[in-house]
Amino acid sequence: MAITTQWVLFRMSEASLLRTPLPSATAVGEGWRGVQLRLFMPLDQLDDLVEETAAKTESAIGIAVVASEVGYAIAAGRGGAAARLVLEAKSAQPGAEVLHHAGIDMDAFDEWCSRASGAVAAWSEFCPERADAHRVRAILEKGYDATENAVTELLGLMGLRLPEESSPSSVDLQGEFKANAPDDPQKRGLFRRKRA
Repeated sequence: MAITTQWVLFRMSEASLLRTPLPSATAVGEGWRGVQLRLFMPLDQLDDLVEETAAKTESAIGIAVVASEVGYAIAAGRGGAAARLVLEAKSAQPGAEVLHHAGIDMDAFDEWCSRASGAVAAWSEFCPERADAHRVRAILEKGYDATENAVTELLGLMGLRLPEESSPSSVDLQGEFKANAPDDPQKRGLFRRKRA
């Protein structure tokens, strides 16, 4: 099943300016929470969201998967973007926006791979596990049946995982409430009959 979606994962710590966890954010690793974004946003907006989140929480990573064929990731710390990655870059169309956005010249792919994998390894110091640059590079060079597998493998190097489920929608919550509501609700407040 091909998916097109985005996630943001962020570190929670005592020093975080994000004082309370987002209610929809689930645990994705020791001291980390994550959410699946409801709407797919342009990569520059995802970058802004991740950088703003990292400024408040010390560290964040945003991931986008397009039709299970190509993935984009931005890792950021309080100082801004640390690395921009393209998963399955070799399968992207030449001149694709995602390659340009991440600053990849496919003629210099090996050099970019070295820089990006080293940057991710350094950025991962705030993750539950520190990623090895050689293993990150292997993921960047490898082809996958589905890009989600590359995302899962990359996050696994850092002791992180994707959020298991997106939070329930308001419609889901309303349906659950109605299903569990008493048969004869009491009329209160605005629903009281006015006295004449």
